[in-house]
Amino acid sequence: MINNILKIIAVFTFIIFVTFFSVGVLSLSSGFSNQISVTGTAKKDINNQIAEFTLTFTSENKDKSVAENQNNNKVKKFLDDVKTFGIPEEDIITESLNVYQKQEDTWNEREGRSKWEYTDWVFSQSIRIKIKDVAKVNSFTNLASKNETSNIYGPNFTVDTQNVDESEVYNLAFENAKKKAEGLASKSGRTLGKAMYISESNSNQPFPIFARTTGLGGGGGASAELPVGTSEVSKTLNIVFELR
Repeated sequence: MINNILKIIAVFTFIIFVTFFSVGVLSLSSGFSNQISVTGTAKKDINNQIAEFTLTFTSENKDKSVAENQNNNKVKKFLDDVKTFGIPEEDIITESLNVYQKQEDTWNEREGRSKWEYTDWVFSQSIRIKIKDVAKVNSFTNLASKNETSNIYGPNFTVDTQNVDESEVYNLAFENAKKKAEGLASKSGRTLGKAMYISESNSNQPFPIFARTTGLGGGGGASAELPVGTSEVSKTLNIVFELR
């Protein structure tokens, strides 16, 4: 008798489990069938607003202190010129400072073999300058070329990401996704509902446009006009729409 009751309970339990599982699967399947996922993209060119230069000053001498003083004087003169030019201190950054003694492979006649020997001391300092008014780029290039630099790298043009209004690019990406979704919904005999879920994929930030100038000391005339150009901002949105 007890065994029969247990069997009946087991059967009812199984029936209830199968019923709820089936309802759950149908609900889940129905939910997914009423949605469509698409990706929308948009791009926009924005005028560059910032230019960056990196200048390297190098001095070498057998006397370490002489090499150090020579380079410090070069850097000090440049920094004085930069501040007079109107660049604020927060836009003047020391990127690197290198101090080392050169080694040369020389032939030793007495010993009949080559030998590494220490020679001059080298001091090198690189300074990055940020110019937030691109109209001043050519004037700054002229200033930089008159200083005793061993290398001038720049200008590196880009946009000021803190002041870029990206709302238009987002709106264009949304409309691009919506248009795709409407086309797919129409082909399946459905209509498009509201956006259920929106996420942003990795989007391209404005990438820099490079130019490069090298020099080995002061002097030099006026530089050619440097086109400022634009940088591209793009956005990618993943959107799930409701289907009706």
